[in-house]
Order: sequence, then C-alpha cells, then structure tokens
Amino acid sequence: MSRWVYVGGGSGPNGTGGAAQVLGVHAALLPVGQQGRVLYFSGSQWVEAPLWEAIENEPNPPADSRYPAGKAQIDHTRLYDCATRQVSNPGSPDDDLFCSGHAFRPDGRLVVAGGTQHWPDPAEGDLHHAHWSGTRSSWLFDHTAQYRAQPGGRVTALWRGEHLDLFTTGTDGAVWSAWWEPEPNWQPWFLIHPEIKMQPGATVTALWRGEHLDLFATGTDGAVWSTWWEPEPNWQPWFLILKGQFWVFAGALSRDPAQRAAGAPMGGGRWYPTLVTLADGGVFALTGHPLIGMYGDRFYDYDNRHNNTKPEIYRQQNNAWQGVDKQLGVSGAHDYAVYYPRLHVLPHTGEVFVVQPLYSRLVTTNPQSGNLYSANPEDTSPPYAVDVMDKSLCYNPVAKQVTRAFTGPQAIDGMYLDRFFTSQPTTSVMLPLHHEENYRPRVLACGAQQAVVTDLGAAGPQWVTTAARALTDPASGRPPVRYFCTATLLPTGDVLVSGGVTKEQYKEADGVRTTELYHPSAAGGSWSIGAVAAETRGYHSVALLTPDGRVWTAGSEFNDTSTPNLSIELFEPDYVAVADRVTIKSAPGAARYGQAFRVDYTPASTAAAIAKVVLMRCGSVTHSFDGDQRYVSVPFTKAGTSLTVTAPPDGTVAPPGAYMLWLIDTNGLPCKTAPFIRLG
Repeated sequence: MSRWVYVGGGSGPNGTGGAAQVLGVHAALLPVGQQGRVLYFSGSQWVEAPLWEAIENEPNPPADSRYPAGKAQIDHTRLYDCATRQVSNPGSPDDDLFCSGHAFRPDGRLVVAGGTQHWPDPAEGDLHHAHWSGTRSSWLFDHTAQYRAQPGGRVTALWRGEHLDLFTTGTDGAVWSAWWEPEPNWQPWFLIHPEIKMQPGATVTALWRGEHLDLFATGTDGAVWSTWWEPEPNWQPWFLILKGQFWVFAGALSRDPAQRAAGAPMGGGRWYPTLVTLADGGVFALTGHPLIGMYGDRFYDYDNRHNNTKPEIYRQQNNAWQGVDKQLGVSGAHDYAVYYPRLHVLPHTGEVFVVQPLYSRLVTTNPQSGNLYSANPEDTSPPYAVDVMDKSLCYNPVAKQVTRAFTGPQAIDGMYLDRFFTSQPTTSVMLPLHHEENYRPRVLACGAQQAVVTDLGAAGPQWVTTAARALTDPASGRPPVRYFCTATLLPTGDVLVSGGVTKEQYKEADGVRTTELYHPSAAGGSWSIGAVAAETRGYHSVALLTPDGRVWTAGSEFNDTSTPNLSIELFEPDYVAVADRVTIKSAPGAARYGQAFRVDYTPASTAAAIAKVVLMRCGSVTHSFDGDQRYVSVPFTKAGTSLTVTAPPDGTVAPPGAYMLWLIDTNGLPCKTAPFIRLG
C-alpha cells in the first residue's frame, strides 16, 4: 500500500516548525551524488520586501548599509539531501526569485529567469494597475561549485586533559568513536549519527574549543560534513558545510525592439513565465508580466505590454538570451494574460505544444470592452497563417511559426483556462513516450472535475475526456476539483496527482489530501486512489520524483494567505514497501543519442526479468507544473544480468540533460535507486 511520511514533522499554522525552513515555491532535482538533492527556493516568499526593493536597482547593492537587512527579505533558498534527508543553506542570488521560471541546461545546471522586481504599487494608477513587475535577471544554479575534498583516511586522536577521544570511519562510511580516561579506561566504540555515511577510511578531523567539540569528515561524494558535541545537548546531527559560489548570473532577458526610448529598445522582464528545454538544448521562455519600472521613476525600463509574449531562448554556449521579435500570444489586454502556460516539447518535430490558448476572440479592439481591450492589432489578428483563436497550438521555435492548432481543453471544462493575470489552476503532463510506439506523444490535463487527454500523434488531435475518476466527493457524489494540484510521473508509467484544493480562495479544510493515480492507455486510461496526505497542499506547493522512487512534496500557503507551510512530506508508492527489488550495479554517467551502453544489475530473488528500461528527466516544478519531467522508454537486449541499452535517437525525444535510469521488472517493480545519466 502507498503511504505518506513526514520528514521532520508537520508545520504549524503560524509558519513555524517543519523541516523545510523556507517556503517551497520552486523546486528542482539536482543530479548530485547517488540520490540527488532537491533545490528549492521562494525569494521573498509572497511577503513584500520594501528594503530590498529600495536598493535592488543601485549599481552595487552590497555597498549599501541596508543590504544585509534587504537581502534577508529575499534570501530563502535551501538544499534537501535525498539520501540523508538533511537541509542546508546554499544562499540566494541578489534578485527576488519569487514567481520566476526555470528549466535545466544540457549540462544539468538549472536556469532561473525572471521573478519579482517589485510588488504592485496602488499609487501608480497606470495601465498596469494590480500587476507585478517582472525582473530581467536570470541566474544559473551551479551544483558543481561545492568544494570537494580528497578522500583519505586515518584515525584522529584528541586529548582533552585526562580524556582521550578517537575518531575514524568504518568500512561502511559511518563515523565511529571511542574514548579513554584513567577510570574507567577504554570504552566501547560507538556510532555518531550513522545515517550519514562518509568516504570509507576518510580522515575525521576533531577540534576542541572548551566544552565544545567539532568533527569534520569527507562524505562519499567528496562533500564536507560536520557535527558537534557539548555536554548538553550531546551529539548533534551531521550537516553539510557548503563552499563555493552556487549562483552565477546568466544574463539579462531581452528588451522589446518594438518599444524604444532614447533610440534604444526598452522593456522586457518576466513575472510568472514558463521555461522549457528545447530539443537542441536551448531554454525557451514564454509569457510573464514584464517590468513596470521602479515606482514610475525609471521610464526607460517601462514596458507597456501586459504580457511579454515575445519568446526568447537561452543558449548554454554563450550564457545569454536571444529574443524573438514576433509575439506568441495576446500582449495588450489587461485581463487576457495566460501566465505560467503549460508547455511540452514534442518528439520528432521539436515543436512546443501550448495547452492553454494564448489568443482568444474575447479580446477586442473596442475601447468599450474594458480590460479585454487591446490597442495591439496583432492581438486580434495574430501573425500566423493557422487559426489560433481559443486553441491549443504547436509552435516551431526554429521557423518561429505556429504549425497546427485545435480547440483548447477549456471547451470541455472552463477551469482549464485562467485568462487573468494569475497562474493556471490546473496542470498537465506529457504521458510516457514508448519506443514501441515510436514515441507517440499524448498529454494529460487535470485539476478540473473532468480530466482530459489529447493524442498529438493523431492526424487530427483533439481533447477528449479520460475514463471516470475513482475519487468522489461524498457530499456531491462527483469527483472534486483540485485547484493547484501537481501531476508527477512515476517510474511505473503512472501519474501521481497530489495536492490541490476545492476552492481557489481556500481554507486548510478545503484541501484534497487523497492522492489519485492515472494509469495511461491508448483507450483513455483508468484512475485509482492512493494514500491520504497529512497536509493540505494548495497555492505555491511543489512535488518532485526522486531517485529512490519517492515523491518529495513541500510548500503551500496556509488558508490562502502568505503564511508558509514549512513541512516536507514524502509519498511512497506501494513499490517502496517491497524490499526485494532490482539493484543497478553499474551504468555509465553519460551517453550520446543512439549510443548503445551497458547496464549491470542484481536481480530480485524472484528472478523476475527486466521488462522495461526507462529514462526519466530530472524535474523542476513551480505553480503546479513540472515542465522538465519526461518519461522515455528505450530498447534493450539482455545477456544474463547485463543489459545493452540504446539511448533515445535525438533531442526531440529526450532533450539533452540529466536523467534517472530506471529498470522495471515483469512484476511492474522499479529498481531500488535510479542512477543519473546525462544525455546528449
């Protein structure tokens, strides 16, 4: 049976307690070590940061005396170690990353673009009333920047006046200690928090500071760990000592060539954008509210669009962005702004599939239509040969053209389109891509009462309803809506739908805590019910698959306010309870497209054969959507307990980057832990 477990206990309703320490608005699985780490952050955490806003546009904010207090208002970033379940602080960049977008580069580093330049100012009274200003900054989180020590080994002795301590690492990497005094002489060896494993034989360095003892040692991946002892409270848990500059500036987002001041382009920036990695490794950014300027005093930076719908692409080769001077979506109507659109890169063509309609006949050129009025003629007469009004569409980022479009899912349930300047309340996920089907693409959208799916491999794709959901509301007898739920792919090929609330403006009691599982099939799939979570996960919550097959969840706002939920819960699918599963012994750390590579494994005692080899891209999630996750099955041959696996054919099937390698046996059980492999 599936179940939910806490990491460190629940979160109190006043925003205290819980293991997360900060609000998890944004999260990404980093390919670090054997089981990865989750990077999560929230910038200003939906709390206004006036000190930071007062200094952020200065040439050198750190030189301002207000910098420490201002930076503290936006410094909310943490790393969660999936193996040890410990949380550490890598610091934050000098930008408010709240409501940014992100996706992985081909080298496995996370690109974060946009975010909050400043909160809406009621005193502005301009055409952007009630809108947030989006920043032009982008950042790269370099998880390789952590200092690595050379593994080595010896016994460390520390004399403390009539007391002698010994420290060493055991054959399993756990740290052991023994001590001596004249009486009672040598005492038995004991373990110091053995849940943390060091490099076997690594040196343990001890430092005595008068009633305080520090230990330092090298972990299995070269990271440096520390623990400390005092008479009270005795030995404390190990923690990571992070060294290095993790955040690297990744360039400024593009200006808008159509808007000019003093002969130069102005505008740009994004708040609530979606980023997705393309087949060639570029990171594609779309939509988001642009910058407004700083309280009206920086008119060169002023952008008169309500939605920055001109795409731009980040290139790893030069760490810079290149804009596309052709809009994709309504930009001039205050109340038609599709923020955080759900985007998916399609196999074979490399097109970007956009679930929510970016254009609508609701938008008019009649000033009497109020906030649906647009002075931009391209909003009502889009620059594309294909009819895109009120439709899901496929966009070719190379040709800069819409190639096809069909009626959007809002025709089945209006909840699938939030046209206002808020994020989408529903989610979508590309269903597993199977090599036996030539990687035929299908997309599931859910969160509304009726889930829908589309087959993009069909000659005339359309949205259709899935089989009936198994979960029903006892009061109405109908399936509940799940505002702000998240859909997470599992190694079995199923989709976990977790979190969500029954009202957009919700209380904790409105949470849908029962998980649902969607089982895809060409016939519309089926639904089942999973375990019940302890916490309500509403707005600003996240969920990510980790290499041990669990799903890491965090975040949410108590009662739809800016009080954060700081708990971490893990969803354990039923296969986690099965200890007797396949173990991968060896696999390469990287593979080229189409390359054959070897995987060695230890079978379960049942001797069940390997039925499927799957590559799953490391996810990055925010605002109920994970645009990075991807499930790609690949062909293989068997010889004893070795497999010869053939990597995906190209980046349209599996965009370049870091993936988890899963083996699934004939009983449907995945291997215990999936190693990381970089494709492309």
